[in-house]
Amino acid sequence: KQKLKIAVIQGNIPQAMKWNETLWPEIMEKHLQLTEAAALLKPDLILWPETAFPEILGETPERFTELKKRVARLKIPLLVGAVTQDVSDTGPAYYNSAILISPAGETVGQYDKLHLVPFGEYVPLRGYLPILTDIVPIDDFTAGKTYTVFPASGVRPWKKGEHNFSVLICFEDAVTDIAREFAVQGAGFFVNITNDAWFMDTKAPFMHLQSSVFRAVETRRPIVRAANTGVSCFVDRQGHIHDCVQDSEGKKTFVSGYHVGTMTPESGGLRTVYTNFGDFFTYLCFGCILWGIIRKKGRS
Repeated sequence: KQKLKIAVIQGNIPQAMKWNETLWPEIMEKHLQLTEAAALLKPDLILWPETAFPEILGETPERFTELKKRVARLKIPLLVGAVTQDVSDTGPAYYNSAILISPAGETVGQYDKLHLVPFGEYVPLRGYLPILTDIVPIDDFTAGKTYTVFPASGVRPWKKGEHNFSVLICFEDAVTDIAREFAVQGAGFFVNITNDAWFMDTKAPFMHLQSSVFRAVETRRPIVRAANTGVSCFVDRQGHIHDCVQDSEGKKTFVSGYHVGTMTPESGGLRTVYTNFGDFFTYLCFGCILWGIIRKKGRS
């Protein structure tokens, strides 16, 4: 099995800075400098975190065009997190997306987040309780509709199907059904891009990381994480965490940097018990408990 060399970029952009338009050029340049440093190690793929691209894609195309030109000069594919929009007669719809740019500087794929976070990316029951808009003054994202598997053949001349991958955005790595469906549809490994700056300097980013460990073990697919403020790392198919972005003192969160590590995708279309049967065992256990309760009541 062929190993892949992947670079993860950790920009460490504070949440208060991310949507300050005057800082967008600085944010962009910081990610590009880290990317160019990582490119010297000649990775097969470079990953930017969730919403790392510092503006809504499509509103002003100049900055994204410049990004694609820089990627073409490096000749290394880049997966970048961005907010995208789709304008229709009913108005604009916004998506939390992952965009894949080829070594030629062309957009070759887009995944729109399927599972949105309540009150973080949309307000439930907004239409029935308008007061919620005043309490939580955010615009709603729109959920994606497609389980996207990025074809490696469009990025690198790898063996067809051997290194196809899918993206889990933010807490989608905590949603078992999404990872399972991606594995069934042919993903050989997963990428988790996330922005955990919301949690500040707490244990929450490390708790979030554990979700990726479970998904890797359930599906026997490695996962590569690119997190804005950490933890950016690799998780192998046995759930072992390795190759983290960290500073000289070993601190993994709220530090900026990059790391280039290697991983081996699943290339044989492996189906685990979980990918075949999902949560059947959980339901079976619940059924046994329920049957035991009913039987006990019947005896009494």
